Amino acid sequence: MEHNKKSRAMNAIILIIALTILSKIIGFVRDALIGSSFGTGTESDAYFMGITITTTIFLSLGSGIATTIIPISMKLQKDDSQEKNRAYSGIINWVLLISAVITVLCFMFTPELLEVFAKSFSGDKLQLTGLLTKIMIPTVFFICLAYLFVGILQAHEQYMLPAIISFPYNIIAIVFLFIGVKQYGIVGLSVITTIGWLLQMLMQVPRVWKVTGFSYSAGLFYENKYVKDFLVGIITISLISATQQLAFLSDNAIATYFGEGKVSALYYSNMLFLAIVTTAVYGITAVMFPKFNKKFVDLDKTAFYKSIDSVIQGILLFMVPVSAGLAIVSKNAISIILMRGEFDIKAVEVTAVLLAGYASYMVAFGIWDVLNKAYYTMGNKRIPMLISVLIIITNIVLNIVLTKPLGLVGIPLATSISFYLGVIVSMFLFRYSEGLLDIKGFCVTFIKTITSVALMAAAIYGINSVLALDSEGIIAKIIILAIDMGLGILVYFITLLLLKEKNIMEIIQNIKNKNKGRAI
Repeated sequence: MEHNKKSRAMNAIILIIALTILSKIIGFVRDALIGSSFGTGTESDAYFMGITITTTIFLSLGSGIATTIIPISMKLQKDDSQEKNRAYSGIINWVLLISAVITVLCFMFTPELLEVFAKSFSGDKLQLTGLLTKIMIPTVFFICLAYLFVGILQAHEQYMLPAIISFPYNIIAIVFLFIGVKQYGIVGLSVITTIGWLLQMLMQVPRVWKVTGFSYSAGLFYENKYVKDFLVGIITISLISATQQLAFLSDNAIATYFGEGKVSALYYSNMLFLAIVTTAVYGITAVMFPKFNKKFVDLDKTAFYKSIDSVIQGILLFMVPVSAGLAIVSKNAISIILMRGEFDIKAVEVTAVLLAGYASYMVAFGIWDVLNKAYYTMGNKRIPMLISVLIIITNIVLNIVLTKPLGLVGIPLATSISFYLGVIVSMFLFRYSEGLLDIKGFCVTFIKTITSVALMAAAIYGINSVLALDSEGIIAKIIILAIDMGLGILVYFITLLLLKEKNIMEIIQNIKNKNKGRAI
């Protein structure tokens, strides 16, 4: 029975990651076309600053809404219809109200937002940024509802639809960039971005209504216990979820002082970083967070803590090689994805350096997210909040301190150091408060992982040196990237097998047992 549960969870994780990868590939095509059309100049800086002020900031609110609704929605599955109807109706109505208020405030105070986040912009660039920001402000409203529906569906173990909601937006954006960009330009792209988020929200509505089966009522129902829990939860969890976005805003604000195109380069590097890290991390936690809650509610504390240990070790095994590999191939990967049209070799080089810097904190980001989910499950939001404050303050200070001697590369380095500090403190506090965290197991896994990654990196550099792999043609670059990735994966897993890494050996044993069962 336990083996079947693990197998179902693994299948769900693989499905989410596969669909998310497909979504990200389509997203890369979209961003490559944006780069080709606008490069890293005034228009792209204005557009990406507008996205940062609207979409990027409020994704944290959406993430907080999704995280908060999951345990509530799981409890509501066991509640009576009347209570469920009032709870879901109240929560949806509060989200509508909150998102509407925020949207109106953003319209009213757009100049003030620009003064904070685009302080160094002036003249036509500032005016264009203001226009594009106002066009994309409605995305705030759609983001909140879209993420509410994502959380509800995940609580009902509906993972496929949330993983593909970005498909329609990416497709209409790609079509626009092929046939409409010359006529409507960056303004038209901003309109398409807003429409895209509307579609991401609308496409989930029928499925949400089907799995919940509740009857909608107009009313805020503040007295309902589930509604109260939701409102309290989104305040703290949204602030915690905003940590990465706030760190990026700090990075963005510093980047504006480094001259034309640096905001765009920072955006592209962060976009590629998040595309990879969220595919893996959120693919895992989207499945495991509801399971954390179920085990905790069922008072199966031993299984709960073992799940946390297992997920963190999985993050180490997966994210360390991905982080190192991305840093190694960053220039080649970016040139394949983005270098065309206005996006020249200079833009590639700047973006590659920033991407390598951001890649260094993939592991910290993954562990931070898992520990936060564990704290939420236990009803402890105070420690994640303190850790978030520590990360944000450290990032702001280090951005100022490190960019003076290191220049632009100091920006992602500051973010990386901040998150690793936060993770170390978070693990220490979890261990101190709960007494259950397999630090020794993490260290053993980390040492074996680092050893394997070192050999992987040596093999990649060796093959590139021996074969003198270097080319300006895109086909040749793709071949080189494929060779590097294939060799890297092969060396990494062979080394883990030789080191008899526990988690890898367990996976192999499970596969053998499954095959034996089929043979019988």
